[in-house]
Amino acid sequence: MEYLDGGELKDYVISKGHLTEEEALGFFKQLTEAVSYLHRENIIHRDLKLENILLESKESKIIKVQSIVITIHSIVRLLTLAYQAYAAISQQILMQVR
Repeated sequence: MEYLDGGELKDYVISKGHLTEEEALGFFKQLTEAVSYLHRENIIHRDLKLENILLESKESKIIKVQSIVITIHSIVRLLTLAYQAYAAISQQILMQVR
């Protein structure tokens, strides 16, 4: 786990009063890229909010998403793939014995 001293995006927005369109677009692009990556990995965040988006540092506009929860669906899918691989290997061994 890395140390991020920039604080929450929520606190950043509150301290500034509002974001410029350029700032908001920069954060939004990073957030959509992060969520897209999670979805490609079959991970659903389920709790996206400003408190769970951290700034890398006080000077940086780079964000990191925290509090990622792996869903039951992802775990079941992984176990199903493992079982299917085991069953296929077992079947091949039985065919060789006969």
